[in-house]
Amino acid sequence: MTAAELALACVAVFAVVLVGGLLAPRLPAVLANASTLGAGRPAYGTQIVRVIDGDTVVVAGGEHVRVLNIDAAEMPPHSHCALEEHMALAAKARVAELVAQAQEITLASGGDRDRDVYGRQLRLIRIDGEDLGARLMREGLAQPWRGHHASWC
Repeated sequence: MTAAELALACVAVFAVVLVGGLLAPRLPAVLANASTLGAGRPAYGTQIVRVIDGDTVVVAGGEHVRVLNIDAAEMPPHSHCALEEHMALAAKARVAELVAQAQEITLASGGDRDRDVYGRQLRLIRIDGEDLGARLMREGLAQPWRGHHASWC
């Protein structure tokens, strides 16, 4: 390799590194804003900014998202008994804990409806690759959605 070829190769490597360095800091922002990409396609890098209850969260940008296919107990003052209140608070705390520990959160549409009657997005939420709804049901903090709110009392 001649000195000219070596210099040209160094300039090419420098240019690739420079362009990559300029674009890399923007990538998380682009991914964080992509909360939905269409049917069944996940949005990587979603940021949950607030946990409303065991089956509803708010993502960056303010969109309310309801966990698809589960029903968590109703939060006070909508709880119907002390057990439901306890279960609602436990589910909310567990979701907050999982979100705080998460390395990656993804959303994917997966049902026949995009939104519920309250305008919330209906999404499968995966935290570090695990389905949040399935985990909450396995831990006894949610029940399968059956078209109406479950009885927790």
